[in-house]
Formats: sequence, C-alpha cells, structure tokens
Amino acid sequence: KLNNNTWSTINSPVNVNFNAIALKDSTNGYIATQNGFILKSTNAGLNWNIVLSGADVNFTSVALSGDTVWCGASNGIVYYSVNHGQSWIRTCIGVNNKDINQLIYQNNKGYIVGNSGLFRTFGKHEFVPVVDNIKEVDELKDIICYPNPIENMVNIVFNKNNYIKYNITIVDLNGKTVMQKQISAASSAQIDMSDLKAGVYFLSLNNNNYIRTFKLIKAK
Repeated sequence: KLNNNTWSTINSPVNVNFNAIALKDSTNGYIATQNGFILKSTNAGLNWNIVLSGADVNFTSVALSGDTVWCGASNGIVYYSVNHGQSWIRTCIGVNNKDINQLIYQNNKGYIVGNSGLFRTFGKHEFVPVVDNIKEVDELKDIICYPNPIENMVNIVFNKNNYIKYNITIVDLNGKTVMQKQISAASSAQIDMSDLKAGVYFLSLNNNNYIRTFKLIKAK
C-alpha cells in the first residue's frame, strides 16, 4: 500500500498469486487470485478477508458496480455476487476453452475480453447475450441459506418447489473439501454441520449448470 509516497507491506490471508484488484471507493475493494480465492477489504486495504474459497479456477479480473461484483476466470467462468460478496453465483459465458483476461463495467454495460478473440458484453444482473438458460440462473439467485452464523444445522430454502438434484460441497478457508453430498429437494433441505469445527466455510450448490456459493460462519 502506498501512503505519503512510501510503500508498506500488508499481510495476506492466502499465499497465492494476485491477478487483479478493483476498488469501489476509498475503503472497499476486492482482489482476484489464482487457485480460486477472492479477497475483500473494507478498511482501505489494511486488512483483507477471504469471501470465496475453493473455486476450481484461476481468477484473472474483477469489476464492481454498486452492490454487484464480477470476477472473471479461466475457461470462460464468471463468479458474481449481488450482495457485497456475501454469496456467489457461478456461470459460464458460453466458452469452455478460452480464458477471460479482462472484465470491466462502465455506464451500465459490461465488457469481457480474453484469448483467441474472446469478446462478450453483459448487463448488470444477468449475462444477457451469452447465457442461454437464464431461468436456471434465476432459480439459483433466490436461494436462501440460514442461519448464519450457525451452530449445527443449516437450512436451504429454494425459491419455488422443484425436484432438481443439487450437489453440495463445503470447503474450509484453506480450500479443503470437508463435506460432499447430493440432495433432491422440493422446497427446502437441511445440512448437518455439527461434526465440523468452529470457523468459516463455503457451501456451494451445483445443479450441473450453475453454482451458487454461500459463506458460512460456524459458531461452535
């Protein structure tokens, strides 16, 4: 960090390469890294916290607008959050063999560029030109995961009755998978986390098209 023409070292919670940084204002910012981490600072970069861990991609770029954050990655993958990084939705822009090199959002429109001539545009809340099945994104966007913090059980409530199969993966702050299971829920489901130690975890719901990730704090 640069302060009064002097650079100072700031400790990082992860030992990986940093690929991109974006600042919302003078206090809030995000960093996209290799090995699937996204970091956030709310105090002008003095401290950075992990808001996403365990993604199977290398993040290459990050863009901000209001409450929304987008992080571009390898193989055409984009993770985005509409609530300041509290939960994340994973989607693909329509290519699986091209990496995203830069992602920006200005004047109510986003632009994505990458290798081998990759170029896409997108709207603020959905990838209009590149995602064919917006319905699947909407189904994941309205999922509720509570309580948070939790003690033993976490409840997952879906936005409408369905019997879609979801693969659930829970990873810790180091990206280690601590639980995997499959559910086929109508309107809600419960996950027993009583065997896990107190700490921060990331719960991902995967319906084979898109992934929604929640950051959970286990109190005890």
